[in-house]
Amino acid sequence: MELIALGSPDFLLGFSLAGVKTVVAEQENVMETIHAQKKAGIIMLDAELTHNLTLYEHEELDNSTQPVVISLARDDTERSNRLQQAIKNTLGVDML
Repeated sequence: MELIALGSPDFLLGFSLAGVKTVVAEQENVMETIHAQKKAGIIMLDAELTHNLTLYEHEELDNSTQPVVISLARDDTERSNRLQQAIKNTLGVDML
C-alpha cells in the first residue's frame, strides 16, 4: 500500500520534496485519477479538486476504505490545521 498525494503541481510540491508519491490531477478527471491508483492505501487529495464533484462522488470519497481519501484544504481553517499537524507528526515534515 502506498501513500499518494493527488492534486495540482503547487499542492504537490511539499509532498514530493518529502518523498511521497505524487500524481497531478485535474478537476475534470479527479475520480478517474483516484480510481486508477490501484496500489494506494491513503490518498491525500487537494480539496480544490472536489468543488465540482457530485453529492454521490463526495459520499463515495467520504466512505472509501480502500483507499482512504483525505481531502486537505490549503486555507487556515481549524480542520486544515489539525490535518496539517497530523501529517507533520506522522511524516516529520510540514507539507502545507
